[in-house]
Amino acid sequence: MPCSLLIADSGPLIALTRLDLLPQLCARFESVCLPGKVVAEVTRDMQRPDAQILANALDRGLLTQIEVAENDIDAVLRFGLDPGETDAIALACLKRAMLLIDERKGRLAAKSLGLEIIGTVGVLITFRKAGVIQQVKPYFERLANMGYFLSEALIRQTLSQFDET
Repeated sequence: MPCSLLIADSGPLIALTRLDLLPQLCARFESVCLPGKVVAEVTRDMQRPDAQILANALDRGLLTQIEVAENDIDAVLRFGLDPGETDAIALACLKRAMLLIDERKGRLAAKSLGLEIIGTVGVLITFRKAGVIQQVKPYFERLANMGYFLSEALIRQTLSQFDET
């Protein structure tokens, strides 16, 4: 059964798209929304296949773009985050939604504002528990091959949780 609303930041959204898990992410939530600044980030280079997939998902309505008003980001500006993260956090606050974010500083800011957060690894764990994916390890390897940083401690902890060491 889908959860209600997810607001996504660009990093984990790109990672999950590159892992071919965007359809599963969209199926898990009634709505996956992106602030306009995140849309601009993920579609900046339309030569990249992930940018094309994400633009297509927006066109097909799998992802929804929501603009964030300047006065809605005031509470988030003090954290000194990039514009996409700032808008994603502000939108999650406004909509009382779960936030998909990986960057440490952004996660800390979101937690301090009382938001429920999930990251790329959290999505993989959720998918593994639900049987959407059979193993986590191949996804960690693919992320590493594409230059996506995950801490060794987090990888070890997650793999041991599923006896995939």
